[in-house]
Amino acid sequence: MVAGAGIVDTATNVDNAEKFLKFMTSNVAQQYFAGQIYEYPVVPAENGVKTHYLIPDLTTLNTPDLSMSDLADLEGTAAIFKELGMLD
Repeated sequence: MVAGAGIVDTATNVDNAEKFLKFMTSNVAQQYFAGQIYEYPVVPAENGVKTHYLIPDLTTLNTPDLSMSDLADLEGTAAIFKELGMLD
């Protein structure tokens, strides 16, 4: 499962790294992740990438009521995750 991607400042092959990231965010790759790995696509729905039928629409999920600013510090974030049962 890919949780994030980027290119570090010290990369020696930036051109290929950019090509790889472009592919990973392409409709072809995103459809694979959505259909075979059951991941939510990172491209807009207008691009035609469909989620797997077993994956619920994001709008139907119960999400915690918090702002991204609540996750600004590591200790506070860990406390929230513990409260939600995501960390021991």
